[in-house]
Amino acid sequence: MKGPIFKRIEIKLVREVELAVTLIQIKLKKYSCVLLNTPLHGNLGDHAIALAELQWIKKRLPDVKCIEIPGDVLDEDWKHHILDSLKRKKLKYIFFTGGGNLGSLWMDDENRFVKAVEYFEDSNIIVFPQTIYFEDNQIGRKEMDRFLRVVKKRSLLKIIVRESQSFHLIEKKAAKQNLFLAPDIVMTYEYKKEGKRSDILVCFRDDKEVKDKEIRSSIIEAVRKKYGAEKIIRTNTDMGIVRIPRCLRKLFVNWKLKEFSQAKIVVTDRLHGMIFALITGTACIAIDNLSGKISSVYRWIQDIPFVYLIRNKDDINEVVDKLNVGCEYSYDVGYFREKFDRIMAEVLNEYEWN
Repeated sequence: MKGPIFKRIEIKLVREVELAVTLIQIKLKKYSCVLLNTPLHGNLGDHAIALAELQWIKKRLPDVKCIEIPGDVLDEDWKHHILDSLKRKKLKYIFFTGGGNLGSLWMDDENRFVKAVEYFEDSNIIVFPQTIYFEDNQIGRKEMDRFLRVVKKRSLLKIIVRESQSFHLIEKKAAKQNLFLAPDIVMTYEYKKEGKRSDILVCFRDDKEVKDKEIRSSIIEAVRKKYGAEKIIRTNTDMGIVRIPRCLRKLFVNWKLKEFSQAKIVVTDRLHGMIFALITGTACIAIDNLSGKISSVYRWIQDIPFVYLIRNKDDINEVVDKLNVGCEYSYDVGYFREKFDRIMAEVLNEYEWN
């Protein structure tokens, strides 16, 4: 078990190494594209997003050389003038990573976004699919005002959101023209299942986005009652305060996907818990989170026959009875790739890709 001192050393070491690597890339590498605010933290959903984004850039913009700037590295801009160096490059594409971190819940990411948009005010900035959420309190309303002021001023800023709730918020409040709706990019990530299925995998949040702990307990009780012979395994898509360097990102994400692919059922209130179940063809019961992003994103996949969303306690027994844990499901990644490509062609003013 790692003690707090060791963890702090580990975090600092990863940050310093990633900073050094990034500064070398900025200075020596030839590139015309940058992906901002990629993760070093332990949330594997965000790492899967970064993997899928870089995979998409490589496939659809093959002549473009892209580097990524992790969020932790952006925090060192005051000392190393990272944004100044990028601005001098006259970049063709500036991407800001997707996820669920714009708004008032995760202020580190929100502040990086605002700073980048203000800094590159005369550049095209494209935000990969995001959820944008502001709390209904004084802090949330104040941050919404700041966010909207920045967004309204930048006609070259193109924001892609991954669900209608965020789309209507920005459309209504900012009258934003360059606003697009697309699936979460992890839905375009291909994974080949491996191993036999066993056990029930429970993947619950333990942070500020938890919405309803009572309904979680009721679902576990119903699942245990029907599938009592199956062992319940608890997992998480967030590794806590562990830092994951870029060189280990794919290893960690695929390790977690393997865990999901070997379960008979997944029960989760994490968005990427639901999406990991989806892309591994695993039967899933999903519950909404505080920001509503799970129920909103679920609309993209509501016709998928093995992923169910429980909206209230009255739905529990009906959904549990519908589960067919003995069936091997497949996931058509090509459908979501085609849908995502069509939207990105519009965003980038490109023709359709072959």
